[in-house]
Amino acid sequence: IRVKNRWWEDKDRKVRIRIPEDYVWKEVDLDLKAANGLVESLKAKELSVIVGAASLEMTGKVEAEISEWSLGAGSIDVKQLASDDISVQCAAGEVLLGLDGEEEDYFLDGEVSAGSLSLGNNCWDGVGQDVQYGNKNAKHRIDAECSAGNIEIIMNHDTMNHENKNGGIHHE
Repeated sequence: IRVKNRWWEDKDRKVRIRIPEDYVWKEVDLDLKAANGLVESLKAKELSVIVGAASLEMTGKVEAEISEWSLGAGSIDVKQLASDDISVQCAAGEVLLGLDGEEEDYFLDGEVSAGSLSLGNNCWDGVGQDVQYGNKNAKHRIDAECSAGNIEIIMNHDTMNHENKNGGIHHE
C-alpha cells in the first residue's frame, strides 16, 4: 500500500487502513517523511520504520522478529514492542520504545555521539560513548545509534515510572 500526499494541497488528509488483528505481514516498510502517523497494532516478520521530520505513535502491541527504526527529526513512540532483533537510529528528536520482558533478556550495543541513550534505569549521555550492556547471549539484541537526540528504552513494567527519567544509574 503506497499513499502519497502533497501537504500543501490537502493539509487535513487522513488515511485509515484496517487490517484483521491476527494478520501477520511478511515485510512492512513504513516511511513517514513529514506526516504524523498512528498505528494501533501490527504483526510482521520484518518491520522497517523511517520517520523524517514527523511523528509516529504506536499505541498497541507491535510484534516483529526483526525491527528497524530510523528517526531524522521528530518522534517515535512505541508503547509495546516484542522483537528479537532491534535496530534503532536517532539523528535528532526522541525515540521511546517500550519492550516486553525484562532488562536481562536484552543485550544493548550502542553508540552515542552527542545525545543520550537509556535502557531501563541506565543512561549514557554526553559526547562519544560506545555502549555494550547486558548479557551478550541474551535472546534479544538491540543495536542503537544516537547522534544528537534521545533514545529511551523502557521495560513495559517500568511504564508507570516513565515520568521519572532521571532516576537510576547515569553513565558519562
